[in-house]
Amino acid sequence: MASATFLILVAAASLLASFAQADLQYGYYNTTCPGVEELVRTELEAIFADDNTLRAGLLRLHFHDCFVRGCDASLMLNSHNGTAEKHADPNLTVRGYEAIEAIKKVVEKACPLVVSCADIMAMAARDAINFVRTSCCY
Repeated sequence: MASATFLILVAAASLLASFAQADLQYGYYNTTCPGVEELVRTELEAIFADDNTLRAGLLRLHFHDCFVRGCDASLMLNSHNGTAEKHADPNLTVRGYEAIEAIKKVVEKACPLVVSCADIMAMAARDAINFVRTSCCY
């Protein structure tokens, strides 16, 4: 069962890669926000300690964000009249908004207005897959 879950996550990650318009490179923020990769990873470890099932949820959140008009974090936007992307029927069961908000809060405290929410979502999805790969199947 665990290996089947891993294979599904890898397939979904491969599909997401085909939608990418720009590549997020490991270390991209080394000069403008040193340590951001570790901040994201540390926050995720704490989040996953409370809810291990959120790993797949963050990948799904990222997929749903990328599916409409690209990986721009538009799924995170709120609206006062319920017309935001997150309120569309396919997105009503998506989970992980709170996790991204928590990570964004920590990153903003360390590096205000430097790291985009879209990049935080991409890092979180990437690290969620890595956590599954390193913890479930070996």
